[in-house]
Amino acid sequence: MRAKITPKFRRPAVPPATFVPPPPALSGQEKLVIRQTAYVEALHQGWFATALEQTKSVFTLASAGVGLALTLLFSANKEIRTWIPGWLLASAILFGLATAACIWVFHANGKLALKLICEEDHQAANGLVQRMHLVSLICFFLGIAFLLAAGLAFILFGK
Repeated sequence: MRAKITPKFRRPAVPPATFVPPPPALSGQEKLVIRQTAYVEALHQGWFATALEQTKSVFTLASAGVGLALTLLFSANKEIRTWIPGWLLASAILFGLATAACIWVFHANGKLALKLICEEDHQAANGLVQRMHLVSLICFFLGIAFLLAAGLAFILFGK
């Protein structure tokens, strides 16, 4: 008969666990301050993300509009009336202004974020950024209107 042999393993020496005291309990006021800070931070992040996405979209579409207007202006193989190139040129200029306003808004948003972080007065800068964003939107939509009018006139009245 065989004898039962049980292996004996040495257990590694583990240092005794150090006692970690639990963090101190937060008061109700401290919890409220943390909650309000997180809420304000989330509002700022959401506002900047939304404004940035909208401005990026206008910038991209306005840049493409400049190219389209100039392409239509210089590649006309039909005899066109004299006011159609004027509309195309006006739309290219308006799209260019919208693009420039978007670039300015990108630059100003960085300064506005710095003022918010430093808790400086940001109301005047915020109002200026909003007005410039409105200018970029107005220029963009006027550029679209001129481009559509020129395109329709080109289709309808081009010979």
